[in-house]
Amino acid sequence: MPRFFIHKEDIHGETLRTQDNTHHILHVLRYEPGDVLTFCDGEGTDYQCRIEEISTEGRQEWLEAAVLSREPSATEPAVWMTLFQGIPKADKMEWIIEKSVELGVSEIVPVAMARSVSRPDGAKLASKVQRWNKISLSAAEQSGRGRIPQVRMPVSSAELAGELADYDLVIICYEDARLNSLRQILSKAVMQNGMPRRVAVIIGPEGGLESDEVDLWQRSGGLIAGLGPRILRTETAGTVAAALIFYELNQM
Repeated sequence: MPRFFIHKEDIHGETLRTQDNTHHILHVLRYEPGDVLTFCDGEGTDYQCRIEEISTEGRQEWLEAAVLSREPSATEPAVWMTLFQGIPKADKMEWIIEKSVELGVSEIVPVAMARSVSRPDGAKLASKVQRWNKISLSAAEQSGRGRIPQVRMPVSSAELAGELADYDLVIICYEDARLNSLRQILSKAVMQNGMPRRVAVIIGPEGGLESDEVDLWQRSGGLIAGLGPRILRTETAGTVAAALIFYELNQM
């Protein structure tokens, strides 16, 4: 059954009233009053709804539906994962966002690292972040997510260090630590501290990470890990790390 994102404010008790996706629902998929479909508030809750009425205000169609049931989205992992991605060149960030969202990442934070070549600012940066969030929304819809991961405004390496205390587990994927087994690091961390609820994954840009950055993040609680004996591209590393971590934490 198709699922459609709505705003949480569209739910009024046992009634849903929305204009989002209305044209697609009514004129492309041909749903009509009496049909049942699933809406998601983008924050992890699904609503089974029956279409009751279609109304028109000006040129905008509104869909009104009765809420039959609500439940947590079954597609959301129990672990919140933030991907801190060193800003790459060209349009690689778009691919990274799309695949990370498909895998279950909860939030993506671009980071202007020491070796980041691309450093957009001002109006150009705001436009990029807006586009990145549209890509996240599209990927969330396509993959049946119950949450729309946010792509935040970029931060610096120092600002990233200041956020790490908010996480139960911080993994720094470092090419100079390729033989540090991610599986062993995760197993040890879970054994010592239990299942993490919030995980941060740090990935460098094309040129990799500077040792000073790694030292800073380690002092803030990060653990360095490798992703195997071969060096991965930045657009590959984050998705591989996310998939491996989710798998080891039984979230796949």
